[in-house]
Amino acid sequence: MRNPPTVRLALEEGMVSVRLSFYDSRIVERVKEVPGRRFSADQGPHWLIPQGQLQRVLQTFPYARIEPSLSLLVKERTETMQMAHAEDAPHPADMACALYAYQRAGVAFLRKLDSALLYDSPGLGKTRQAVGWALPRIDRADLRVRGLYGCLVVCPATMKPFWEREILTANPKAKTWIVSGRSGDQDWDGKPLAALAPPGTEWVIVNWDILLAPAKEKDADGTTKTVMKGRLAQIKAHGFAACIYSEVHYAKSGQKSLRGQASLEIAEAVPCRLCESGTPTPNRPKELLPVLQILGKVTKKESFHWLKHFCDGKQIVINRRGDRKWDFSGASNTAELAESIKSFAIGRKKEQILKDLPPITYSFPVVELSNAVEYKEQVESLYALLDELVQLGGRDDYELDEETTAEIRRLKGAILSKRTALLMLTAKGKVDAVREILQPYYDDKRKTIVFCEFLDPLYELEQHFPACVMLTGEVEAGTERDARIQQFQTDPDILVAFGGRKAIGYGPTLTAAETAIFASLPWNPSDWTQARDRGAIRADNLKRAKNIHCISVLAEKSMDQPITQLIYGKAGVIESTFFPGREDATLMARFREMTRLVG
Repeated sequence: MRNPPTVRLALEEGMVSVRLSFYDSRIVERVKEVPGRRFSADQGPHWLIPQGQLQRVLQTFPYARIEPSLSLLVKERTETMQMAHAEDAPHPADMACALYAYQRAGVAFLRKLDSALLYDSPGLGKTRQAVGWALPRIDRADLRVRGLYGCLVVCPATMKPFWEREILTANPKAKTWIVSGRSGDQDWDGKPLAALAPPGTEWVIVNWDILLAPAKEKDADGTTKTVMKGRLAQIKAHGFAACIYSEVHYAKSGQKSLRGQASLEIAEAVPCRLCESGTPTPNRPKELLPVLQILGKVTKKESFHWLKHFCDGKQIVINRRGDRKWDFSGASNTAELAESIKSFAIGRKKEQILKDLPPITYSFPVVELSNAVEYKEQVESLYALLDELVQLGGRDDYELDEETTAEIRRLKGAILSKRTALLMLTAKGKVDAVREILQPYYDDKRKTIVFCEFLDPLYELEQHFPACVMLTGEVEAGTERDARIQQFQTDPDILVAFGGRKAIGYGPTLTAAETAIFASLPWNPSDWTQARDRGAIRADNLKRAKNIHCISVLAEKSMDQPITQLIYGKAGVIESTFFPGREDATLMARFREMTRLVG
């Protein structure tokens, strides 16, 4: 029997090359299974594979001969990954703030990389580690000669003051600038500033929503038109050496959203990039692709292969004519995906790092809706709309006339609106129960956060609990909202923080709270865990360690039923992708229990 060919691995054109001493169909098929590979005939037939798939290539061909050019890269990556778990990493000399051992290890790992992903659990101090990553890059010699200087921070609006505080904690002499507004000059030293930031600024902080956004303008003749405004052009022209994307899941839609488009354009202009989020994929693996594109780990050309391999890509029929489209809403090869990001990504769980972390107590009271009659009427109305839609769609698509097509479009919009109305009714129908649950905590002066997806239930609750702050989207992000957060944190007479998931679910530190109550449920597990951890133990607040009580108020025969099923399904995919072998069994059990209670 003929011996198999020799497989040689090397580093060519910034990619891993695979060469065979002679053709072997079985080995070629194994090469073709690697996402993003491409064939090249230059200097003999071989395949070029993205560096992000290096670990898979090494596992596929453990007997391969590794050329010196690649062995050096393998050694560097091995040492870098070992740094992520080192307990004796030195304290960075350029950081004035204190760091825990795992934070020092995180900074040491990240500083080896110009493009990296940090996804530690909420509360472990990702901001401080990100600052540590950026400090040596702000005025790095090889970047300065290219005219690149300083670090851009893109974050939620509520987090801009927090980022500035963390930067100044790490380096009290740092020159920072917070950008406000999508356009127009800011006041600087008593004069209007036309540029993005004053000369010599080291840190420029902007929020996601001012990168790029549509705006209405009137022409000289009074005609209204839509124009794109934002700070993107100024950012690209500024010449940053580094960029930190805080809560990078804001860009999860990639080119389909303005945030995603702006993020990718910034990535092309900035050589060093760090993506940071406790939940980089809130729902499914395909949301990780824009992150990998920002970091330069997956090119646009490789995207389809990546989606097909890791997102259970398959073609589905979309109409009665048999037309098809690709569906990437699933998950596949999650263990391999987890392995493929190890060399440039680091994520630790709070329970694994903070050994003395007090447990979180979970409660899932099941209540009856106070507006059950109205809710039932709306459900019947929804069923009527669905019946109409089924009847109209009974013929083949190509037989539908223009009027029928328009009616189908109207019905689909009405169904979505009805679903939102049912979600609102579910939240409003639980207000009385939430008030009864909150009352004893309020009477005992125990600080509590109440989350709800809708404003009306929060304003109704506010009438009964005046010692509170409202942290909703109606409160101006930035200075005003930050002042209210600090008031909740420091004022003993402020006992409740009412807020929406989008306003305070990500980022803000609300560690004064001992209890988190969910008056309604979000659509994905990441939003739930992030919001829960606003009042949980944080790395910078261990001395105030306390038991946290998390209460999710559920209603039978309501919209809570499909939501809990979605949360449970999505949580399993996320855990296996980012924490393989370290899945949170307790969390999964809680989601499973929620599903059972309202099932």
